[in-house]
Amino acid sequence: MKVWLLFIFGIVPIISQAQNRMISGEVTDKEYNPIEFVTISLLSANDSSLIAGTITNEKGKFTLSCEEKKDYIVRASHIEYTTTFIAAGQSTNNMTFILEPSIISMEEIIIKSNFIKHEYDRIIVNMKGNPVVKGRTINEALGMLPGIINMNDELRLNGGTVSKIYINGRELHDRTELSSLQATDIENVEILPEADLQYNATTKGGIIYISLKKNVDGGGNGSPSLLGEMRKRNSHWERLGLPLSLRLGKWNFYNNLVLSNAGDPYITENITHNSHQNTHIVNQNIDRKNIRRINETFSMLYDITTLQSIGLNCMVKQAGSTLKSSSFSEIQETEKEYTSSYHSKGKGDDKIYQASLNYNWKSKNGKHTLRTVLDYLRSDETKELNHHYLYQYPEKNEEDNKCSNTGTVSDLWKAEINYIFLLNKHSRLKWGGDYYNNHTGNQMYYAYQSEEG
Repeated sequence: MKVWLLFIFGIVPIISQAQNRMISGEVTDKEYNPIEFVTISLLSANDSSLIAGTITNEKGKFTLSCEEKKDYIVRASHIEYTTTFIAAGQSTNNMTFILEPSIISMEEIIIKSNFIKHEYDRIIVNMKGNPVVKGRTINEALGMLPGIINMNDELRLNGGTVSKIYINGRELHDRTELSSLQATDIENVEILPEADLQYNATTKGGIIYISLKKNVDGGGNGSPSLLGEMRKRNSHWERLGLPLSLRLGKWNFYNNLVLSNAGDPYITENITHNSHQNTHIVNQNIDRKNIRRINETFSMLYDITTLQSIGLNCMVKQAGSTLKSSSFSEIQETEKEYTSSYHSKGKGDDKIYQASLNYNWKSKNGKHTLRTVLDYLRSDETKELNHHYLYQYPEKNEEDNKCSNTGTVSDLWKAEINYIFLLNKHSRLKWGGDYYNNHTGNQMYYAYQSEEG
């Protein structure tokens, strides 16, 4: 029996390893010098979707894990060089990328090593004089940093999700704010690829810390943006962003107002004819949905000293939606005709209120760091829907009217504290934790409620 147990426990790791394979390689320039901080992305050969990702080390080498018996495409991208693709078959390994200098590196300031600093658990990018900030939003600039990919304004870090983003110590809950701010406002960016190791087992994905530049006393800046799109069948969306930052003494104020409107009608018509059963069916559906949103974010940051600060942040989201749906069906048989119609009209209101208090402290030698966040979020959602149904056929008619109203209110608290002590160049000691409290009986998660409402 013991022999069988040893055999089973010994063979399981072998089987699990056989299901995965490693793709490794190196990235160099034309002179075969290794290139560090190159973003390596593993893409599916079928639809080019992102599977995994990593960055090259100081020797220009990388390693990725993937499933067996599948074809992939490996992409190497860096701001200084042109993006290169190599197909990775089922037996491809020890890949070699030779990157050509890009237009940015030849015509603009080349990103030297002093722009990027690699520490034990994070990558720190200095954005002052960095060419990635020129004419780009924060969202666009982040997508060009080591390990980060911007996919339709959704950030991915080393192939995984970005679980949290902080701006000047406050946790960012509305990520559309990143598209309203300009990258020239950034002082530096800290990238933590492995947040599940640095924080706790429930936090998946990486964490990004963004530090904005401080205006001179009495100085401010803002960059209004107006975006929109019109599609077929009168589908449209518009968004107006009005960010503004201001500094008065030790006080730093930030305000971001976003107004958006979207409409998406959907029309279908289906016709079915069966000559054997002598039936003819016509069905038409029309759906119209309009959504109007107002997002207001306001924060105050007070510099107690050059090494510690305290901030108050408030956020209000209001969304109103209208929904109209109608359908009509006609069924024709021998000497008989049936018709049915369905109409619904509804509206919904979503309101989210949030307030958070954060405190940040750092020692003079930079070895001690303390971050605390106290956050409160309230969500109020109401929906009203009216239905009208009419079914007509030769013998009699049936009509039904219904009205439904629903509403949910949620109160959620969150508290975080993290103390980090730098032991040496390659190791850190971290102590901290977080606390969540849901004051309702609803089954929901804080992150979902804050981002999706």
